[in-house]
Formats: sequence, C-alpha cells, structure tokens
Amino acid sequence: MYFNNVLLVRIFIRTNYKLLFIAIFTAIVSLIASSKRITKPLYKSTSIVYPANIYDYADENLCEQMYQTLNSTDLKVRILKNFLIDTIFGIKPTEINAEKVNELAKHIKIGLTGMGTIRISVLSYQPESSVAIIDSILKYFNEKVALSHRNIAIDAFNLNELKIRIEKKEIDSIAESSLKNSLIKGYRKESNINLLKSSEYEEINNKINDSILGAHLDILTDLLVKKNFYTGEIEKTTKYFVVVSEALPSNSPFWPNRLLILVIMELSALLLAFSYFAFLEKRKLISEKKINETLSQA
Repeated sequence: MYFNNVLLVRIFIRTNYKLLFIAIFTAIVSLIASSKRITKPLYKSTSIVYPANIYDYADENLCEQMYQTLNSTDLKVRILKNFLIDTIFGIKPTEINAEKVNELAKHIKIGLTGMGTIRISVLSYQPESSVAIIDSILKYFNEKVALSHRNIAIDAFNLNELKIRIEKKEIDSIAESSLKNSLIKGYRKESNINLLKSSEYEEINNKINDSILGAHLDILTDLLVKKNFYTGEIEKTTKYFVVVSEALPSNSPFWPNRLLILVIMELSALLLAFSYFAFLEKRKLISEKKINETLSQA
C-alpha cells in the first residue's frame, strides 16, 4: 500500500503538466463536440395526464388501458404521417415500416408514473414541435377511444333494439290473448289487435293482475331506458383524458448536456492518461530494480 501511494504521488509530480495539458485539450474537444454545429440539440417537453370517461374492458385499471392505447402502433403511424419527421426527429421520410416506428419510439416516451397518471415526453429538434406532438398524441388518443366507445355503443344499441322488438311481440301476444279471453272487460272489444300503444300497455297493466304481462312491461321499460343511454353514448362528444401538467416548450436543450459530456470526457481522458503514465513508471521502476540487482551482484 505504501509503495502504491508513493508511486501515485511520483507519477503525479512527474506528469502534472502533461495531465493539465490533457485536461485542457479534452475540455476544448468536449465543448466543440457538444456545440450546436456538431451535435444538433434536442428539446424535451413533458405532459402528465390521467384517464377519464373510459370503459373498463378488463381486469387492468383505466390508467393501464390508457397506457396501452397511447403506445399503440397506429398512433405512432399517424405521427409519422402528419409531421415533418425529418426536421423534427431526424428520421428520413421514407416508407412507414416497423423500423421507423421503433425509431420514433426513441423520441416519444410514454410511461406510468405509479400514481395513477401517465407521463408523455417528446424529444425533438424544435421546442414547439415537442408540444405540438404531445397535443396530437392526446388528440389521436381521444379520437381512437371515442371511435371504440361509439362502436361498442352501436353494437349494444342494435342488440337492445332486437330485445325491444321481442318484448313488444310478447306483450302484444299476451294482451291479445287477454282480450280474446275477456280478461279485460270494458276496455276494448276488438278481437283483432296487431299492436298496442305504450299508453295502452300502462292501462292494461293497471286493469289486470297479470304477473307475466307486468314482468314483460318492466323489462320493456328497462330496455327503453337503455336505448336512451346507448343513443347518448353514440352521440357523445367528450374528452377521455385530463391534463394534470400541461406540456410547455423548453428554452434550453435537453441534449447535449455540455456539463455532463465535459465531466465524462475529462474523467475518461485523465483516467486513461494516468493509467498509461503509471504503466510507464512501473516499467521504469522494474528496470531500475534489475539494474541495481545486477550492480550489487557484480
């Protein structure tokens, strides 16, 4: 240990001017390498959002559903199609394929915060573009979820309409049978009834004690309520996210971090230089030791 400490001090004393020169030279190189002319600066914008008004499709929570949708390939494809990706991301605007989507993923980071929200970060060569892309991502997300909800509501509406028609036929059949059998007296005497109006259904339900007909009328009422609900879902225009932290353009570049580059290059250069000088000094000491041993033997 004593020998190592002495060796280190000896190396530093003998090479301090060389190390100083290397440090200054490395600093100049790092500043040039991290300049805007050499390394194009990237600007970062971040937004934090959480889901709202989204259907619960599976066991995963709404935040996880939103995360999966935001990371879907079709959203990235729309970004590739609708933005000047060459000037914004430096991605050559050739045909859109999996490689381009993966390359775009390096600039767009979407992740869970662990607190029920989602962080969207975009790195681009233009500060304003980062904000515009985040806004577009949320816009495309909203359109995608709205379309999905609308399709689900349309399917549910059509199925509900089928159930309504079935229930009406059942009610008409029961009411017609009741009239033919004189269960409803003084109400209507016609024996050929094709369809009863809804107001007549209510009057029939009040005049007869027929549990089957009453049950069908209750089912029909529930179906009509659902019909109004599904109609509202189909026509609904709403946002499916809430912005917690709005994306703002950055004045200072996120990368290159000139201080970080300077520190890394300085440490690397000095470590390599010191190791090289230590190797030379070690060889010199071994050579001197051998010469001394030879002289002592002589």
